Amino acid sequence: MKNYGVIIVTRDRLQTIAKTVPRWLEQDLPILLLTEPNQVGKIRELFGNTKQVTVRGHPKRDMGVGYARMRAVQYAHHLGMDAFIMAR
Repeated sequence: MKNYGVIIVTRDRLQTIAKTVPRWLEQDLPILLLTEPNQVGKIRELFGNTKQVTVRGHPKRDMGVGYARMRAVQYAHHLGMDAFIMAR
């Protein structure tokens, strides 16, 4: 069985995430939201205990979009994903 998912790299876009993630949930794929460490709590509040949405903060702050994308690829590898969609 293939392991697929959606990884969304985000920062300072709570309203956009609140509108976008429910559309991704319709696709019945697990979603990982990667954000700055200080925003993890705020994003988790948006989705409550939704099992399909995981929120993680980067280990280092303010490293830029290249770093965030690299972390998305590392997470996909760590989770054993065969393929993933990286949305921004």
